[in-house]
Amino acid sequence: MMICKSIFEKYKKRSKKGFTLVEMMVTIAIIAVASGATLSVFLMVHDIQRDASEITVQQYYTGQTERMIRNELQVSSGIDIKPADQLANGQPLADSAVVSDGYVKYDSGTARLTFYRCETAGRYTEAFSVDNVSEVQISVAPLNDTVSDKSGQNYKLFYEVTTAKYTYSGGFVLSNTEVLGRGDTCFQVAGSASTAHTLLWRSDANGGNTNNGSPNYGNSFALTYHRDKVAYNPTSSTTGP
Repeated sequence: MMICKSIFEKYKKRSKKGFTLVEMMVTIAIIAVASGATLSVFLMVHDIQRDASEITVQQYYTGQTERMIRNELQVSSGIDIKPADQLANGQPLADSAVVSDGYVKYDSGTARLTFYRCETAGRYTEAFSVDNVSEVQISVAPLNDTVSDKSGQNYKLFYEVTTAKYTYSGGFVLSNTEVLGRGDTCFQVAGSASTAHTLLWRSDANGGNTNNGSPNYGNSFALTYHRDKVAYNPTSSTTGP
């Protein structure tokens, strides 16, 4: 015991040559604790920065998607629901498209929501898309669908978009549409203009949706519209807006 004590006392003595063994051990211990704390803080800051970046990206896409929905649909006329494959370039419904026409479709395999716009007659181009969308629901109905005679009413539209990170929804009145009125061009393909119609798109990973009957439509259908403040007047009731 005395031998151990004398050895320890030996290493406690200060030396002009440098640190004692005890001082070095204490210094190493302090550095180890400080390093652990620094690493924890670094990881925490990294996580916060990563989460903030994800939130910023989500906010951007949310804002852009809502802006597209409002800019494209709120002032639209001639809204309808049509088979999505017939709207691809080179297909009959695309060939009859005029400038300011547009449509929204969903790819259940890639979980992508895409807006298309006709900038040149007879041809659509992609305007905007959102990835990682697990479900979209869009409902269009007469403004007051509780009355029997809905003639002359505008339509209202509600939407809800669910992605892997967030869900957002909204609604507005389609002020340039008219139910069963003069120049009415809505729902010429989907069915009755005076009833509600709903598109429900789900990704394959979310169960999909193969519904193809009025008033509820699944993944193989698209929402079409004429993106102009002037009432749309199609030349044929079979092709719609």
